[in-house]
Amino acid sequence: MLARFIPASRTSAITVAAMLHLPFWKFLLATATCVLITTPMQIGFGYLIGLGLTSRDTFGAIQWLIGLSLLAAVLVVVFWAWRRSRRSGATLPRAKARWLRQFRSGAR
Repeated sequence: MLARFIPASRTSAITVAAMLHLPFWKFLLATATCVLITTPMQIGFGYLIGLGLTSRDTFGAIQWLIGLSLLAAVLVVVFWAWRRSRRSGATLPRAKARWLRQFRSGAR
């Protein structure tokens, strides 16, 4: 599903789906869901451009709005992941450091 939103990745996603024998209805469901999101956005942006609302000031405001929205989304995801890892109480596994002994110098 995410390949629909990443530029130049749709063709490879279709190829991978075919190679993995993804059922057609699953692929169609994912693609149709994404189309329901992207098509209104593209038509809406086209409509705004047609109205001439893309003056330099409006364009800058839209860029700031999009940037702040993306920043907020990233912060929410990072906070969610941090909170989830804290709740689980699991610690990261540590590798044994015995292999470092082979690099000891003769001085002690």
